[in-house]
Amino acid sequence: MEFYSKKLSVLVIVYFMVVSTIHIHPIYGERDKYIIRIATLAPKAVGWSKHIREIMIPVIRRETNHEVRLKFYWNGQMGEEEDYLQLIKSGEIDGAAFSAHGTVLACPEMTVLELPFLFQNYDEVDYIRKNMLHKFDLIAKKNGYKLIFWTDQDFDQIYSTKYPLSRLGDFQKSTFVSCFGSLEKAVLESFGVNPIVRTIKQGATDIRNDKMNAFIGPALWVVGSQIYPKVKYINPMKIRYSPSTSLIALKVWNRIPIEYRKKIQVVRDNEMLHFCKKNRQDSLRAYEAMVKYGAKISTMRADDFQMIQDRCRSLWYRLAGKLYDEQTLENILSHLKEYRERAERVKSWKLSN
Repeated sequence: MEFYSKKLSVLVIVYFMVVSTIHIHPIYGERDKYIIRIATLAPKAVGWSKHIREIMIPVIRRETNHEVRLKFYWNGQMGEEEDYLQLIKSGEIDGAAFSAHGTVLACPEMTVLELPFLFQNYDEVDYIRKNMLHKFDLIAKKNGYKLIFWTDQDFDQIYSTKYPLSRLGDFQKSTFVSCFGSLEKAVLESFGVNPIVRTIKQGATDIRNDKMNAFIGPALWVVGSQIYPKVKYINPMKIRYSPSTSLIALKVWNRIPIEYRKKIQVVRDNEMLHFCKKNRQDSLRAYEAMVKYGAKISTMRADDFQMIQDRCRSLWYRLAGKLYDEQTLENILSHLKEYRERAERVKSWKLSN
């Protein structure tokens, strides 16, 4: 009898241990009241996706008492980014994690962030993100979305499978594919190039099949799309900063209880810079891996580079009012002027001391 009594006591203790464990750490999916379905072209195991799974998703789960779950469809399972917009509209998915191309398809006014040679480095990008995030929240809202994350695609490089891209003439001899929207097409046309417009998946296929021999893109995409074995030359002129965004339909966002929306917003604002820094390290590693694999770095002659910068910057105001609001551009330039003047003062102070 004593044996059974002890056995029963042990079972009771084990039972309460299990119950208490479940209470503290709910089984995945048991309390998922708000499942947000998000499509993306990004592979599940690479860079950006890895950090979303390891940094952002666990914090959002914890802060929302495991009631909000972001369910991702990775690696283009749901088609191209053009398809995502229709799927969001039809309600088959709730949102998407977009490249720069998809970002401007969903929110055309965000094209302003991709203007060539607008930003010089990530410190400037972070300054604009800090000071103008509310503005871009409003742009997303105007287009029917909630901006969940604004992260970085890259400072995109220019790649060639044939010519060194060290002279403007190399650009004009090349067959460029353009996968990242009307601004990119306008930039290439300003160089005297007639680019072939493709979707991101089509562009990668054309490059692999030698139908195209030059393109602008982020290092992680080049590696993740298995294009890198074809790349012979990389021109790292930082022609543009490209944002990456995660957007969900505003009507879906508004179904989430307000206390959870506030917490997700806090997570975004607090964790975004940490996330971006991780992603930037991955982009740098991808770039360095291509160079190690055999791609050659090409730089332009000073006169040709100046000509390219002048042609690109002439587009800033020419496209204002068509692709983005001129006032938004003015606000960005004003903040950048403020940041650069402050950075110059700090630099002078350090030199003097």
